[in-house]
Amino acid sequence: MLNFLAWLVLIYVVLMLFWRYVLPLLLRLWLRRVEKRYGQTTTRRDYNNKKEGEVSIHAMPETQTRPSAPPSDVEYTDFEEVRGGDPEERKDRT
Repeated sequence: MLNFLAWLVLIYVVLMLFWRYVLPLLLRLWLRRVEKRYGQTTTRRDYNNKKEGEVSIHAMPETQTRPSAPPSDVEYTDFEEVRGGDPEERKDRT
């Protein structure tokens, strides 16, 4: 029984060390590889080089053009509000 508990504690310690030190290292390496693949490198150095209050815009917003007046060949339709009672009655009318 003591041998089993010793192995259990050893496995627990190894797993905790793996989760604490090895897994973050592997994730960092994987993220660097993915960043290189997509060309988006974001490191702490990029953010630390800016002065306080400095703003940088990385993407230009799309410009939306609004028509100044509605086109003259548009037909406007007037709608009448139809009030009905029971929804079942409305189904019968259609």
